[in-house]
Amino acid sequence: MNEGAGKGGPTVMRWSRVGSDPWFLAALLAGPAGWGVVAVWLDATPDVSRVVSAPGLFLLVVLVYPLLEELVFRGLLQGWLRRHWARAGPVGGLTWANVCSALAFALTHLIYQPWRWAMLVFFPGLIFGFFRDRYDSVWPGVVLHSYYNLGIFLLVPRLV
Repeated sequence: MNEGAGKGGPTVMRWSRVGSDPWFLAALLAGPAGWGVVAVWLDATPDVSRVVSAPGLFLLVVLVYPLLEELVFRGLLQGWLRRHWARAGPVGGLTWANVCSALAFALTHLIYQPWRWAMLVFFPGLIFGFFRDRYDSVWPGVVLHSYYNLGIFLLVPRLV
């Protein structure tokens, strides 16, 4: 499953490989699909003016939070769980480490989001964790997380 690993162990992740990965491209396309569902569910329309009217919040939500959350949940927690549960088999193609880190990620969102919304965060957490396992790197997840947060930032002002 680890596309970033060579015969002698992990190698440097190559963005050209990530960018041509059909799974990564599908995850990118899932962003607008998810935003569309959210827009219909909440009767929301994008508000691009928020980037200018709240630039500090924009930077936090789209750059800082995704980086910090991916380093903590996929880098530290999922990495630690992978090392300690190396023998545990996959769950539907996902590692137990991924499932547990995605659950912790969702539960943490309960601190500042409504419970239904926080629980929905579980699914993107699985996607970010999938790429953590696939490339042995948090960077694909950071990119996706930032991208997903961008759409939510523009659509749902009361949640961020």
